[in-house]
Amino acid sequence: MMNEIKDIVGFKIAEAERRAHWADILSAWVGLQLEFANQLGSAAYCYTERTNVGLLAQAALRAGRFALEEYQVVSSKTHGPLQEVWAGHCDCWLSGGEYGELIEAKQEFLAIRSPLAAKQAERVLDQAVAAASMTRGDAPLSATGLAFLPVFLRASCNPEGNQFETELQNLALGLQACNADFVAWCFPSATRNYLGHSGTELMPGILLLGRAVAD
Repeated sequence: MMNEIKDIVGFKIAEAERRAHWADILSAWVGLQLEFANQLGSAAYCYTERTNVGLLAQAALRAGRFALEEYQVVSSKTHGPLQEVWAGHCDCWLSGGEYGELIEAKQEFLAIRSPLAAKQAERVLDQAVAAASMTRGDAPLSATGLAFLPVFLRASCNPEGNQFETELQNLALGLQACNADFVAWCFPSATRNYLGHSGTELMPGILLLGRAVAD
C-alpha cells in the first residue's frame, strides 16, 4: 500500500501581535499556492520574482488589503543641511495603517540538500531588507523585505516518498531559525514530483521569509 502524499504547509510569525496582518496574508498565500497546484497541476512558485510578487498581491487582496505592484515612491534622505530626493518604484505596496507598507522582494532558487541553505536564505533576505530600506528613505511608512525561495532537487536523486517529506519538513524547520520576522512554506502534494523547466530538477515548493526594516 502506497503512503498518501500530504501537503506540507504552514507559517510562523515572531511577535505575532505586532504582525497580526501578516497571518491573514500568509494564510491566503499558502491557499493560493495550493489552489494553483491542485486546479492547474502546475507550480506557480517556480517562475520569476515578479510572478511571486503578483501572487503575494493576490493573497493580500484575499486578506482584505489593497495591493499595488510597481508602486511609485518618492523618497528622501537628509544629509546635514541638504536633502536628497528621488523617485523610484517598490515591488509592491500594501494598504494598512496610516501610510501602508512598502515591499521589496528578492528571489533565489534554494537547493533542498544544501548545507548552506539557511545562510543563503538569510543573505537573500538581507538584500531584500536593504532594498526596502533604500526605497523607503525617510518616508513615514513601514517597509518589509521578502525572500522568495523556490526549492529544487536533482530528479536523478529519485528521493523516496517518506524521506522526501521529512527533508522538506526539516528544511522548513531549519529556516525558522533565520533572522526573520516570519517564515512561510508551501509544498503541495500535487507538485511533489513537479519537474522544472529544465526537466532535470524536482521543484516541490517554496519558502517565503520576511523581515521589517527597523524604524
